[in-house]
Amino acid sequence: MKNLADIFLEILSQFQDEETKIMANRMKAAIKNRDISKLLNISIVNALGQKSTIRQEQIDKAIEGIISLRHSEIDKQQLFDLDKELQKFLYKCFATEMAKILKSHFSTTGQLE
Repeated sequence: MKNLADIFLEILSQFQDEETKIMANRMKAAIKNRDISKLLNISIVNALGQKSTIRQEQIDKAIEGIISLRHSEIDKQQLFDLDKELQKFLYKCFATEMAKILKSHFSTTGQLE
């Protein structure tokens, strides 16, 4: 059975521009992580005007998974080690702040368990 994330990715895959295809492939890799998939599904449900709940631990695990995926992409780039470490640090800072925003939003809307 398809969930909302699968349907969303199916639609994205139909676009012809390269950036959208890359984004869809990244999301396909990300949703293999159950917590990332849950966060994506809740985001899509919210965009459709419905409400669903999520646990704080799921958000933390989803963000950790996203950071891990991004760090592995950075490791594959042709950069100096110092540049890779800087990019990883900056991305982790960004993702950590995103987690705070998500938790605050879900708490405010009564969706945080």
